Amino acid sequence: MIVTIRAVIAERLFNDMAPTGEKRYPGWLVDFGTPHGDGRGWYMGEGFRVHTENGPAPPPLGVPLPVELDCGSDFTWNTDIAPVAGREAAYPGLALDGAAMLLRGILVSIAPSGATTIRLHAGDDLLAAMTHGNPPPLGTPVLLRARRLFLYPIASIL
Repeated sequence: MIVTIRAVIAERLFNDMAPTGEKRYPGWLVDFGTPHGDGRGWYMGEGFRVHTENGPAPPPLGVPLPVELDCGSDFTWNTDIAPVAGREAAYPGLALDGAAMLLRGILVSIAPSGATTIRLHAGDDLLAAMTHGNPPPLGTPVLLRARRLFLYPIASIL
């Protein structure tokens, strides 16, 4: 997905190896825009960052950046991910709702393990998530409510 960072709101260090503290990744809470809607999330990874004398600089503002989206948690059908119909199914693929991100799309695939793929509305961008419970049929419009959204620059995951 291509995002344009509009504002950097806060910085936080994320630690993926909490007991040892060996790897720490700075993340920046950012407001961003996409062709699918606007949102807020944590911009992570090396990607396009520039290091300054005080450490890594935040992502550049106003520059289109390719990113992968990650919600950072599992979802339960009919709790925080559910089928939608009518007008609600036609809304943009991303929207901010209070402290949560709403992601709308079409259920493309689901594996027996719960690995789920959603194609965001109005585009070819895919979102992968782990789900639990009884899913609707493939091709169903769905709404996912994420407490957090992480944006990983493509350059940092290649």
